[in-house]
Amino acid sequence: MLLNLVKLRYGDAPVFLDVASIITQYQVQGSVSLSGSWFNNPSLYPAQVLGGAGTYSDRPTVTYSPLVGERFARSLMTPIPPSAIISLMQAGYPADLVLRLTVHSINGLQNHYGGQARAKEADPGFYRLIELLRQQQRSNAIGMRLAKMDDRQASLLIIRGHTDEESKARSEEIRKLLGLNPTVTELRVAYGSVAKDDQEIAILSRSMLDVLIDLASYIEVPAKHVEEKRVNPTLPAGTYGGKRVPPLLTIHSSPSKAGCCLHRGVLSGSVVLAG
Repeated sequence: MLLNLVKLRYGDAPVFLDVASIITQYQVQGSVSLSGSWFNNPSLYPAQVLGGAGTYSDRPTVTYSPLVGERFARSLMTPIPPSAIISLMQAGYPADLVLRLTVHSINGLQNHYGGQARAKEADPGFYRLIELLRQQQRSNAIGMRLAKMDDRQASLLIIRGHTDEESKARSEEIRKLLGLNPTVTELRVAYGSVAKDDQEIAILSRSMLDVLIDLASYIEVPAKHVEEKRVNPTLPAGTYGGKRVPPLLTIHSSPSKAGCCLHRGVLSGSVVLAG
């Protein structure tokens, strides 16, 4: 995965392997033997010998094949369903982290994206939105359910009414940022860049490849490679409220392992890349 992130940072194509087949062969063998002999003095020499033996072997064979063509497009280039994003938040994953990773925009509020071909900074309103959603998530003021609408299953984001004054104020600000109806508690969640009306949240989600490209943009490449025009320089960190927005991932580079240092990021931590 680290190698693929570095490839994407330098504009190279990533390579993924898929498990094509798993074949397991089991073999069980056993044997029992009994033999006897007759001697003139049975007290000195044993007359009977009883023996047994058994073996068990397991030979699994795993075949890998490159992920290409239609399978590559379906697995890595298909946008993540908005219902899956909302489900992650409902399951307790931090709303700010999930949305920074998985969406391009929410009702027109643009997220940061580090892809070299279409790099862009996030709208200030986007950072405020995910901050409010995280606070509402902590106070259990938002929820989700699935319902049948127009002969299809749709996701509904529920903004609960029985909340304290702080949650109510945050709810009103969220509605204002997204241009939502201030009185409706159940909001439809759909895929797209523009909402149909003031009762819908349009999420333009990323594909898994988009997620990897954005994570790769945080790699701090060597200055020599930038000078040689081998790669674009690392984008400066965004700011919100006068503070630096922490990167999702930090990957350092150094000519030697001794020159590397380790920091912690929003995800599990940074990776030190030597070379």
